[in-house]
Amino acid sequence: MDYEGFHYIEDMKQDGESRTDIKELVQQMRFSVPETKYKQMKNLIRGMLSEYRKRGPAENRFTEELVKLHGQYCQLLPDSETAKCRHNVMVYRYMLKSPLSNKAVAFKMGMSVKTVHNYLDKGIEELVIMCFGTPVLSCLSCGQQEKDGIENILDNYQLIQISENLNQDFFWSNWKMERSTCIEMTKGALQGLERLFSLYEEFAKETALEDYQRRPLEVAKLLYIDGKKDIAEVGDEFGLSLGSVYSDIRKITERLKELADTV
Repeated sequence: MDYEGFHYIEDMKQDGESRTDIKELVQQMRFSVPETKYKQMKNLIRGMLSEYRKRGPAENRFTEELVKLHGQYCQLLPDSETAKCRHNVMVYRYMLKSPLSNKAVAFKMGMSVKTVHNYLDKGIEELVIMCFGTPVLSCLSCGQQEKDGIENILDNYQLIQISENLNQDFFWSNWKMERSTCIEMTKGALQGLERLFSLYEEFAKETALEDYQRRPLEVAKLLYIDGKKDIAEVGDEFGLSLGSVYSDIRKITERLKELADTV
């Protein structure tokens, strides 16, 4: 932490009572379902896909809208070709009139069976996020368990946002209350992220080098909130090297965590 950041945090600690409105939002950002519950959610979504061709049109509306939105999300990503490939693997495996086996999907897509398995697992994780929001993020694979709630929300921001367009009713009646709770937590988590952004902007305004201190937040917003450019493109936008972009990302995530720990 730099000198100005240290004093801003110390001032916040002394002014703690005026930040009580943010504390609950921060708690919602870090709320997580138990690992056992997450595994049940993942099995629920996997079963939904596996049973797609055995259910009637009314029951399938939710599945179809969910998978459709997932396809739209994949098109938004900087690595959209890889993401679209991952989405197509899911479609070939589960959504066709005559679904293909993992081996047949691998042959059709020109990839290994192991890659098909990994793509399906990743796709199902993304569908779980779309259904249950931020409370499942700390349970994900690929090392995300080690990340703070703030980092996980940034990494999955576009996916969480597009899931707000999911209009069909959740047809598992025994999961509706669980999903409702998770969605409320997700709304609070996104509000909490916005409040932390605002606190950081307040900090930047009080520093001698406002533009320099503000830049990491702008880099993070372009990379995660807008979500249409990769690291290299963000670097080009700001005239920064890849190392500087990564440094700005580390700085803003660390500062946001410090602010969250202080409020």
